Amino acid sequence: MQVLKTPDAAFDGLPDYHFAPHYVDVGGVDMHYVLEGPDHGPVIVLVHGQPSWSYLYRHTIKDLAAAGYRVYAPDLIGFGRSDKPADQTIYTYAQHVTWLSAFFSRLDLKDVSVVLHDWGGSIGLCVIAADPGRFARVVATNTAIVDGTLPMPEAWERFRDGVAASARLDVGALARDFCLRPMTDNVASAYDAPFPTRDHEAGPRAFPTLVPVTPDDPGAEIVRGAWKTLESFDRPFLTIYGQDDRIYAGAEQLFIGRVPGTEQQDHVVLDEAGHFIQEDQPRAFNDAILSFLKRSTT
Repeated sequence: MQVLKTPDAAFDGLPDYHFAPHYVDVGGVDMHYVLEGPDHGPVIVLVHGQPSWSYLYRHTIKDLAAAGYRVYAPDLIGFGRSDKPADQTIYTYAQHVTWLSAFFSRLDLKDVSVVLHDWGGSIGLCVIAADPGRFARVVATNTAIVDGTLPMPEAWERFRDGVAASARLDVGALARDFCLRPMTDNVASAYDAPFPTRDHEAGPRAFPTLVPVTPDDPGAEIVRGAWKTLESFDRPFLTIYGQDDRIYAGAEQLFIGRVPGTEQQDHVVLDEAGHFIQEDQPRAFNDAILSFLKRSTT
């Protein structure tokens, strides 16, 4: 298996991202993660989605660490500073679940709070379902897990087809397109930094092909199995969604009422926020997480 690494120099001088790199072997490949906050603070893990990386959470990392939390922000395999297998077929739904599960087990993280965005939720909720005792509370943001029985929105189909047709992915332009708040050129360039060649793009190119669009797709069985556990998951479970997300607006209703932990939570829908609410409304997003953590631990 050919595994690529993005040169360290690509990450020099990125705006608001000055974190020391950390790595853990998750089964023959290295997963990068940011680690900030006091040594013995409550553990919270922030998991990104498509086509972003831990840069998405740069403001959240700082605010949570300043509030006393032990903050981990991994880069999924194929993204950020993590290893990038060049063969797109390596990236399957099941393999991503295996890699992320290994992150939690290799670092022996327990009593974990998690924030899950986009594919971070699609993968992360399956990880939680496989080992629910490890997790104390969940924040799901602009995400869903689908089993191929519901139609995907046209905006997602256009995104999938655009990724497949592109000779090179401009990840910064994609991130900018799904935000409402204007994004500066240097921030857009930071999103694109992990992908200096087409061979480095196998991870983000694979994700759109992994969404189950029929009940017979490989990922659909994984999702159905996860739902069996999530339907009895009673740990605190908050949703924070962007009102103007072209793909996931309203998808919080997939969880509210179906996952017991969503009951009696102050679920949040942020105005003037698209898919990347961490960019559009960073202060409101971080405040909602901190308020939830405080309420659910007192």
